[in-house]
Amino acid sequence: MNTPMLMNATSNVFDRFKAAVGDAFDCPYDRKATAEIHLEGLRLSRIRLSEFEKVVHVLGADGGAFRVATPNAAELFLQLTQEERADLERHLAERVKQLREDFPDLVKEYPYQFS
Repeated sequence: MNTPMLMNATSNVFDRFKAAVGDAFDCPYDRKATAEIHLEGLRLSRIRLSEFEKVVHVLGADGGAFRVATPNAAELFLQLTQEERADLERHLAERVKQLREDFPDLVKEYPYQFS
């Protein structure tokens, strides 16, 4: 059973991952350019947006919400509950769906990442 302190720590990790996804694909300013930067990183790493765990690890390694974190993104990811992982995966899928709808030219430019 989780103690309140551990639950808060885990929730904090979830919030950090969710923020990293938002920073990459739902940035409030120049959303397309910001998404392109992250899509290019995924292209160089040969990672598809459908490869959930790899994407969040790359987003974590890129910085954003994890820039000052001591543990790396992979270690932090292991702290998430199954429910938090599922919620984070849905959050990423929603952001990707919105990118597809709003910027079809990105889908053409990054076909492997959107496949």
